[in-house]
Amino acid sequence: MRTRWMLCGPIVLLLCGCTLLAPVDVAGTWVGELVWGPDDPMAGFSSSLSLTLEQSNVEISGTIGLAGPGATIILVPITTGRARISGMEINCTETVQVAGSPQLIELSLDGDRSGDVLSGTGRQTVAGETHEFEWSVRLSAAPSEASERAAP
Repeated sequence: MRTRWMLCGPIVLLLCGCTLLAPVDVAGTWVGELVWGPDDPMAGFSSSLSLTLEQSNVEISGTIGLAGPGATIILVPITTGRARISGMEINCTETVQVAGSPQLIELSLDGDRSGDVLSGTGRQTVAGETHEFEWSVRLSAAPSEASERAAP
């Protein structure tokens, strides 16, 4: 009997530990802004930012909405995204139409969740020019119960 507990004990502890290390839930619609870094030509300026995120375990998918020229919103699909214990990282690479011409946009966000806020640092490259920024978004809509049931 003692041998059985010696074999099962570590397995039970491992399983309990796995639930304590679950990734942060970032699914939902998030709205906020990004502020260009101090060394950027656009230093101090801010721009709207939205995240529409879906999550399956640690994998994150969805779109990032960025302010484009005028009042247009540019939607960039997430290429790769991973949730961590308290935060997440997202990367996008997409050619989108900006002011009528195709532009390659590369975007990365790295951040943490605190309550209903995600925030962190990011990098955007458009047409070969790289810009660094800080960002913060607030949860504006959690995923609906119906879409959670439909998720695989």
